[in-house]
Amino acid sequence: MLAMRKITIAALLLAGLAIPVHAQQQKPPDPEDVAKARDAAALDKKYKTILKLTDKPTDVKVDPWRNMRASSGTDASKPEH
Repeated sequence: MLAMRKITIAALLLAGLAIPVHAQQQKPPDPEDVAKARDAAALDKKYKTILKLTDKPTDVKVDPWRNMRASSGTDASKPEH
């Protein structure tokens, strides 16, 4: 039981020492990458703003063939002979 406790404590100490080593290996972000991310976020915000301004209600029904139909006085389905 005492040996198991020593092994557990040793494992925890090694894990505790490994965390700072891992943190030191991380590189700081490149200023160009930070600028690109900031520009991309600004562009995305502008895009979403434009979408909100041009958003049309979806309940409006549009007939794309309205100009192709004959006027109400004639029947377009009958062929002329």
